[in-house]
Amino acid sequence: MHFEFKHRFRAPVDKVEIMPVQSAGIMGSSSPPDTMMITTKHGTVIVPANFPRRESQDNRMHACIRPSGNGARLICLFMPPPS
Repeated sequence: MHFEFKHRFRAPVDKVEIMPVQSAGIMGSSSPPDTMMITTKHGTVIVPANFPRRESQDNRMHACIRPSGNGARLICLFMPPPS
């Protein structure tokens, strides 16, 4: 995918919600998944626990979300480095 295309849909994350185990569809699991729902100016998406994360260069959370059909699609996720 072309860099400018991804950059066009990248924005700081405005809101992060940790999804309860029941909402994530993993009822009865002994260890809850680290599933988040994030919102940027481009939309709201669920981030699966196994979605690849990259390190943010400015210590802020950013996501690339692009419109897809009737919703939005997560393309990339940048997380602050561990402290």
